[in-house]
Amino acid sequence: MNPPTQLDAWLELPDGTIFWLKSQCKIGRRKEVNDLVLDVPLLSREHAQIDSTPHGFRLTDVGSSNGTLLNQHPLLRPALLKDSDSITLGNVSLRFRTARQEAVPSADDCMQTTKKLDAMRTANCWLLLADIEGYSLAIEQLGSELALKHLQSWITDVRPCIEHNGGTINSYVGDAIFAYWRMDLSTPEQVLAALRELEAHRSMNTLAYRIVVHQGFVLFTQSERGEELSSQDINFVFRSEKIAKRLHCRNMLSQNAVGTLGLEGRCDSVGTSPVDGITGLFAFFSAPADVLQSAGGTPGCRILLVEESSVLSDGFLRLLETEPGLKVCERAQHGPTVRRLQAKHQPDLVIIDLAVRSSETLSLIQDLTQAAPNTHILVLTTLNDLGYVERALRAGALGYVLKTDPTAQVLEAIRTVAQGGMFLSRQIAAPALRLLTGSTGERITAKQGPGSLSDREMEVFRLIGLGQPNRDIAIALGISVKTVETHRDNIKLKLKLSSAAELAATAKQWVEDAAQ
Repeated sequence: MNPPTQLDAWLELPDGTIFWLKSQCKIGRRKEVNDLVLDVPLLSREHAQIDSTPHGFRLTDVGSSNGTLLNQHPLLRPALLKDSDSITLGNVSLRFRTARQEAVPSADDCMQTTKKLDAMRTANCWLLLADIEGYSLAIEQLGSELALKHLQSWITDVRPCIEHNGGTINSYVGDAIFAYWRMDLSTPEQVLAALRELEAHRSMNTLAYRIVVHQGFVLFTQSERGEELSSQDINFVFRSEKIAKRLHCRNMLSQNAVGTLGLEGRCDSVGTSPVDGITGLFAFFSAPADVLQSAGGTPGCRILLVEESSVLSDGFLRLLETEPGLKVCERAQHGPTVRRLQAKHQPDLVIIDLAVRSSETLSLIQDLTQAAPNTHILVLTTLNDLGYVERALRAGALGYVLKTDPTAQVLEAIRTVAQGGMFLSRQIAAPALRLLTGSTGERITAKQGPGSLSDREMEVFRLIGLGQPNRDIAIALGISVKTVETHRDNIKLKLKLSSAAELAATAKQWVEDAAQ
């Protein structure tokens, strides 16, 4: 296994994307001076900085207002980062990951480093190693820069295949990923689901890779910066990778893995071999083809879940996981991420929240339906105003349901829209259809009122109705206060309102009526 040429450390962002670190990374809200810009309320304009040093990557708080936490402890002075460290800036948490081998700092190094604690425990685990085949050859053929980009893309794509199926990535070792599932907290189906996703991912990735799965005991050593793993079984899985290479097996299972995953009698033997440094002769098997295909041989409904609140999406994800035939392939919180994941997974259904920045979401719906006509859109939201319903459906959504709807109705909407049908919440279906067909005076009334506003003006109008001042509206929508004032003037003109007080009263009444 060969280490990357450069850029061997990165940050995992809250929406699941990866930000690759170079020699220096400044983090904050101010676009002009920061490398990583995060638009979150409690983050300072210039909050923190990460630098590459001979000893590793160093985190420094640069005088932020709300401070920086490293593994939930206040960062009082510059600190060396360790793989899997948690970094909290304001109200956003990042995860530091690195494939760089840690150097040992000198005795006079003034920066804090990990201190071993006495807490230790053992657990029975499934162990997985995914290792790129011939990365050195890829560097020779493609050049170091292009090969590194392929490696970065591989890490970005493989990580969710493991983590979304309950696995924990312990380390990135050069051009390999090492992960585990604790058997007391996981099921064989989660490991097999990860193998299925990894197998499906192979055809979409330019780098070939091998997978080795083993089962055994692991010693967990607790430190200030997380858990460190060690055991002879970990040595076994790493050394078995060379055996998989020699046996030309891309999905190799040890005999322990075959037994504990319930695959006895279903796997083909690829041979027996000694393992360096471990006494004995060991049997190895290839994962059966039917296990690597979709469960039951029939693909389920693949769903991309898009919400601003990860708390809400966590609960909704647990609900979907209990439903047969439904599979959440990815989650996202931002437009660019959604577009990238839609292109990557080609889901059957995108469930999307029409939240604060509704004009951006409406534009996103339109982009997704144009880019992938076979992917259907279902809006799941708290916004029950008919103007939003009309705009979402005209943008390309096939369904619109409310978060206050019964669970059974939401699941019915998911299955209906996934098959290309239309579904509207029963709370809004009748008036929404009348509005869309223009069968009554409701369409004229809507156009005379807020319905005549642009998508962005509608957002501003709603926030005015909620009593938010211009500054808060600007922060919520990511625009300037001056732009908010321009929108207010346009709204007054379109709605024939003569004063700010009349605008506030009209917007408040509209919000109250919509909530009923």
